Formats: sequence, C-alpha cells, structure tokens
Amino acid sequence: NGKQFPNYYEDTDLQLHIQHDIGREVWFQPKSVALHDEHGSFGSDKSVKLMQDASKRFAAKWEYSLKGAHVKNPYQLEGKEQDQAFFMAADLRARDPLKANILYLDDRPPDKSKGSGYGRSFDNLSMIADLGHYLTLVSLSPPQETKEWCDNKCIDQITSLGIEYYASTSDWDSLVQSRIGYYDIVIISRPHTLKATYEKWKDFYKQSSFSLIYDCEALSFLRNEKLHELVQKKNIKFPGYYHLEAEPEKFGVPIESELGLAIESLKRLELALIQMADTVVSVSEKEKKNIGLLIPDDEINIKVIGHIMTSENMSERKFSERNGLLFLASFHDTMYYNGDAIWYFLEYIYPLVVKESIYSFQGVHLTIAGRGIPAKLRDFVKNKKDIAKHVTFLESPPTTDRLYRENRVMIAPHLYGAGIQYKVSEALANGLPVVMSTFTKESFGYIPGCVGSDSRSFTKCIIDLHRNENQWQELHDKGLSYIQQSHSRQALKEKWSDIIDSSFKHMSKKQSHKLLNIEQLDQIVQEIDIRNELNKKNRESLEVEQIEKNV
Repeated sequence: NGKQFPNYYEDTDLQLHIQHDIGREVWFQPKSVALHDEHGSFGSDKSVKLMQDASKRFAAKWEYSLKGAHVKNPYQLEGKEQDQAFFMAADLRARDPLKANILYLDDRPPDKSKGSGYGRSFDNLSMIADLGHYLTLVSLSPPQETKEWCDNKCIDQITSLGIEYYASTSDWDSLVQSRIGYYDIVIISRPHTLKATYEKWKDFYKQSSFSLIYDCEALSFLRNEKLHELVQKKNIKFPGYYHLEAEPEKFGVPIESELGLAIESLKRLELALIQMADTVVSVSEKEKKNIGLLIPDDEINIKVIGHIMTSENMSERKFSERNGLLFLASFHDTMYYNGDAIWYFLEYIYPLVVKESIYSFQGVHLTIAGRGIPAKLRDFVKNKKDIAKHVTFLESPPTTDRLYRENRVMIAPHLYGAGIQYKVSEALANGLPVVMSTFTKESFGYIPGCVGSDSRSFTKCIIDLHRNENQWQELHDKGLSYIQQSHSRQALKEKWSDIIDSSFKHMSKKQSHKLLNIEQLDQIVQEIDIRNELNKKNRESLEVEQIEKNV
C-alpha cells in the first residue's frame, strides 16, 4: 500500500499482504545481494521520525495477523525464550505443526564427489528437505578438515536444499543444549558418529524426548570379517590387510594384539549401537537380513534406503564408439578395500585378459580412476611389465561423464566389502555394463551384469562383453531398466516420508527409551577404550625396542 506506506515498512507490508491476503509464501534467497544507500532519501534525523510513524501504522494494520501467526519479537525476550523465538522465526517449517524439526548428525558434510557413502548421505538430506521438514545438519569434523573436505561449491549444494548447516561445530552439544525441546527427530549417520556422541544424547533425552533414527550406512565389521577370512583361510596377500593390521584406528577398528580380536570388538560395538535406535536405516536388503540374524529382536525397526540414480544424463554413444575397461573408486591413499579389489584384478585376472585379447584384437586397455590413488598401486603396476603399458591412472577426475561415455565395460572385482557399491549403480545408470565378482552381485541381490566367480570366468566375461555387441547391448538395456525400477528417487522419498511420519507421530517415551539403558554399550565402549590405550602403549614399546635393536 504505497499511500499508507510511502516510505519505510512498505516492503514488510508487502510481505504480510503476500502471506495473509493472498495466501502465498515468501522465500529467502541467500545468494541475493542488495546495495543500499542508507538514509539516502531523507537524511538520518528525518528518517528516524518517518520510521517511527510507519512502525505505528504497520502494527495497527497487521495487529491481528501478527498476534495469531507470527512469533514474538525475539529482541523483546531474553535467554532461552529469545533463542527459541529466533529459531521459530527463521523458517516457516520450524513452526509447522505437521512437519518435524530434524537434526542430522554426520562426521563430515556430505560431498557427493567423495564416495564412501557421502553421495547417499547427500541424497538422503535432499529427500528429507523435499518433504518440507525443518532440517539442521551438523558436522563433527575439525574446522580445517571440514574446509578441505567440503569447499564452497559443496556448501552451496547443501544450503541450496534449504538446510541449516553448522560446519566444524566442536561444541555441537552446546548448540543442541540451546535448542532442547526443538528437535522432534535426531538422525545420526555412521557408527563412529553415534559412538562418539551417544552419552550426550542420553543427557539430552532426559531433558526432552525425541525419536532416534540411526543410519548405519554399512556394517563395517562384516567387511573386515570377510577380509580377515580371505587372508587367513585362502592365503590371499591383500596389501590393504597389512595396512589395516598396522593402523587399525585409521579404519575405525579397535587396537588389539590380534586383528581377529579387534574385528570381534568392532562387531559387538556396532550391534550394540544398532540396539539404541528407534529406527535403523540400512543400505540394502542383505544388510537388513544380516542385522536380523545377528540381533533376533522383533522390536528392532529396520528400513532399507539404497541409492538414488537417474539415467537422464546417459550418453547415447554406441558400442563401436567405446573401448576399454574402467575401474572407478575412492582410494583415500590406501590399498584397503578398493585398492585391494583392483590389486587382486591386476594380479590374478588382468594378465589373463591381456593375453587372451591380444590373440584376437588389440588388447583391452584399463583405466583406473579415482581420488587418492595410492603410490603403492602405481608402483605395483609399473613393476608388472606384462600389463603396465595397458594401464592408465587418472587421479581425481573433475567429472565422471567422459569415463562412462568412452569406456565399454566397468569392472567390480571386489571380494570383500560392506553395503552396496555406489559406482556400480552409477555405471548402470550411465548405460555401462558391469563385470562383477560373486561377492558384489550377492551384496545387491538381483542386479544385471556378467558375474565372474573366479579368475577364468571373470576373464571370459570381460572378453565376451568387450567384443560381443549383442551381449553388450542386452546388459546395457537391462541395466537401465534395473536402475529405473530399483533406484527411483520418488520411491525412496516415499520411504523416508513413512519413516519420518512414523517417528514424528509415535515419539519415544522417556521412561522406556533404549538411550536410558545403555549399560551394555557403556561396558563395550569402556572395554575398547581401555584395551586401545593399553595395546597402543604396547605397540609403541615394541617400536622403541625395534629401533634400539636396529641401532
């Protein structure tokens, strides 16, 4: 109303008109920039008088709406009441009685480009935000580590979802304490995140109840159990095993005199953490089944949220326009897991592929691409003269589009792991057929691809798929169909909707929540911490003795 508000409060009058007269919403764009010549129209003295007069007219005009639909002016309040008023004023979703206020806690901000399940974490946040819930993301990692991990582009991707983002919050518990009673649901991602914070959540729960959703992401003890079994029983000399044995704490494994004991301790810990939650989110049906077998408790509510994929950006490049094999993974400068997978392929399978393919055509080139490719892997290839000239390393490609477009076959030769491989789903979504190990196939359940159960059958899959256009096209088409049916964003968003609605409507009762009965978990954690410290000292003593002996 330009006549009633010729200066001052005309913008706020417009906002309330939009909300209350025509029933629309006002949205905030955080990237917008306004240049303002303050008091440029009237001068500072006159402006103050005009502002005071406009304030009275504005309060009189919108008195009813302000009292009925808006929070109290935070600046007129103090202490916790002021904190709460700021929180409620910041976003309409925070005061929508039909929507949940959710705090999402992870060890690091979810950068989709980093692998290790962070792409899935980002997609989960995105779906929850799409459902209209108020969402606060808190990262536990130290400030410098967070800055290196998640750059400005990464932060923009998170905040553009409409998520309140607290990075590098060393005093995250102070943030939560200041908002006791605000959050209806707490979602915690990854075992080490819950282990590091569960005692605080127990204290917070005593003050105000909430529903706890635990996304265990993948059962890491299963990955390490399988690795230990392959080394001990099948005598496969995985280089990652010896890295795990030398530095278990780097991989979240307790320090023990024997790796087998450490893995057993990790198993007890992860299973105890699962039993703390109202709802457990698993990445696959196989992991859900494993949890059910290990914890035969009908009261554990397990839901499966896998990966989101779309084929919208798939290249239409034909079979004849592609060539070569692709192995794409995050290595993080270690041979553990992905490094072991490609090491096994290079040691036992790829020499057979090169030998077989040279007889019939010009070899099959292999591209190894990913973040943090270890020097040990490069040296290993360099010293294998029969395959070195056929292998190309590509460190931290800015985009994977070209790799999926130019190569003919993706390989997934993993013999151990946890969860399901994001890159396998991504390859199928990009129309790239996959040759996979039996282990990889079983982790997904049903998945189209050529399965190699040993070195010979894996080699045959590669040779056949690389030179047979009809077989390639068949798996190309089946892969796209599989992704459309099983990786739908809409289907997974509906699952999240059910999980959150159920958690929101059936809030846990204080007196019966598992967080208040954590003696077993406390005992396991204390035992692990004590043994960690003791074994760490023993290891350091042995290292000193060895140095003295060498001298």
